Amino acid sequence: MRDNYKIVGRPIVKTVTRDKEIEVEITIERNNYNKSWVNHKTQFKAIVSFKHTDNQLTFQRFFTSNETKNVVNKCVSYFEKKCKEKRIVNEQEQEHRIRFDDFDNHGRIVFFLKLYNSIETGKLDFNGDNAGSFEFCPDNDIPLPEELKWMDNKEELIFKGKKIDTTFFLEQERYYQHLVVWRMQATFTFNLIGRGVTGKIKVDFNFHEFQRDKSHKAPLEIKLASALELDENNLTLSQKEDVKKILLAKFEELKTLIYQNHFTPLD
Repeated sequence: MRDNYKIVGRPIVKTVTRDKEIEVEITIERNNYNKSWVNHKTQFKAIVSFKHTDNQLTFQRFFTSNETKNVVNKCVSYFEKKCKEKRIVNEQEQEHRIRFDDFDNHGRIVFFLKLYNSIETGKLDFNGDNAGSFEFCPDNDIPLPEELKWMDNKEELIFKGKKIDTTFFLEQERYYQHLVVWRMQATFTFNLIGRGVTGKIKVDFNFHEFQRDKSHKAPLEIKLASALELDENNLTLSQKEDVKKILLAKFEELKTLIYQNHFTPLD
């Protein structure tokens, strides 16, 4: 038992590809003491995927609450330690996660916009449908241009609506250096080739730990921010869960592709 939650049962280990990829599914039970004793327990699931290809070890995290995020992070740390002990990976290697301080202000906005609409996005069978929300603040270390003076002394700005990416300060790159952006929510259409599943999903891209406590080491977190909106709603609940896992894995792949193809780590 840790804090207000505990792991329920034994984790389920599934071999996806022999000697290449495994998945570990974990269920946790959270106690919410603000609710009545009848319904104060809630269960959440988390999955962590371990892939070993081309002498690289890749982790993918799928979680639905802060508690499951904590559990999968501990699971990854444990697995990484064991791989180093068995010399599957070099002891000096560290997991690289895309973090807030991998970018300057300009690069971070470009990164978000490429997640929404880029060659890589299209190749993974996504199409940006609506960039509906950005969260940011002005950079107080740089004097604001006249057109952005209304942002002075603002600690947090949330822009919601339709096609927020067409707002002048997100359309014109000369404003990017003045904006500290940490979150984007966008809706995508998708087409899972080979599965015959098409639809729409809203995705949340968030350097959450920067938003929470201004940590410049905040990793990018990706979550599905809405239920699946399928063109043909003929899937079972289990099949929908599988589709969500596939979509999350594709967005994890997308962030890595865009980072590797377009960005050089900052010193």
